[in-house]
Amino acid sequence: MSSIITVALVPLVSGLRDWSRVRFSVLLRKSVVKKVSDPAVQQDSHQLSLWFPPLRASCSSLPHQAVNQPMPVPPHLLPFWNEFLLATGTADHGRYYDVCIFGDSEELADELADLVLRGIKRATAGSLWSYEDQGIRPPRPGDLSIVTAWSGQPLCIIETQAVDVVPYNEVTAEFAAVEGEGDGSLAYWLEGHRRYFEQECARAGRQFDERMLLACEKFKVIYQPQPRTA
Repeated sequence: MSSIITVALVPLVSGLRDWSRVRFSVLLRKSVVKKVSDPAVQQDSHQLSLWFPPLRASCSSLPHQAVNQPMPVPPHLLPFWNEFLLATGTADHGRYYDVCIFGDSEELADELADLVLRGIKRATAGSLWSYEDQGIRPPRPGDLSIVTAWSGQPLCIIETQAVDVVPYNEVTAEFAAVEGEGDGSLAYWLEGHRRYFEQECARAGRQFDERMLLACEKFKVIYQPQPRTA
């Protein structure tokens, strides 16, 4: 992708505590985009100037990323990324995947980010067709992503551990528990995600099917800087 797009989320689903990871760079991995010419979002636009690859949502207006083309780290997050590389001795080797905000509002995004930092939320899921429609690959083991607060403040770096492609109706109770949302039950997971996927399919002119394939991703936090003292 050759350009930077400044965007803001427009919430689409109320009450769904994890509509997959909102990935900018993705979820979203789930949202639609709104240009910051809108006065309502101009004041925070500098915090949302992010590269946009794996949006796990319907964003047909965005440029497509070549399937195997590595994405650059957004300039405003480079200091955090470089601190991570230096502190951990990690070699880059094109492992950066995207920037993640979990949630569709400031309150929810910061709450879910806290669950990630505490090791409660360790998974997310996105429809396989949404990747294919955008010409991007799903995450794969070894990918590294920067998790930020709603404000854009970088919080930690996560590493994709495993990605299983399974139908919606075959997602397991174990995966729902690892995703760490609500009461952690499979029933909660199915209800919330069905609501989201039905709307995602409708926006793309598709029909939701319980056999729809999902990329079910598990991840772990590999870098969380210590709070800086005054």
